[in-house]
Amino acid sequence: MGSVLIILHMLSFAVAIGGGVANMIAAIQLKSAPPEALPHLGTVQKRVGRLSFLALILLWVTGGWMMNLAGGAAAMPIVFWVKIAVVVVLTVASLLLQWHVFRAARAGGPPPAATMARLGQIAGLCAVLALVLAVVAFR
Repeated sequence: MGSVLIILHMLSFAVAIGGGVANMIAAIQLKSAPPEALPHLGTVQKRVGRLSFLALILLWVTGGWMMNLAGGAAAMPIVFWVKIAVVVVLTVASLLLQWHVFRAARAGGPPPAATMARLGQIAGLCAVLALVLAVVAFR
């Protein structure tokens, strides 16, 4: 069971961080895209963002499950808890990204580009930092 959880955890991480990179590329394309392409790129970003967010939720589930199999919270090294703090920031940034997308969709327009870019940068940095800290914690 442990191997299946690790595989699911790693695949979820790949989807989450890959979605972030894909949305970053789409955001760059948005700047020079013709007006008729903007809604389509926005739709792609929204769908990729939702999938990435679902992958983040699956990361929390599989990570918690693996932690319990490894002896519980008390058995985790301090670097693990630093990683969790980073993942909490990542999760908050991801929630805010989803909230801005939802709010903009209800208003009938795009989410605020500068806010989305800043939150995307925070999420991307946290994702990479979480990976580095995970490697350090479990090497």
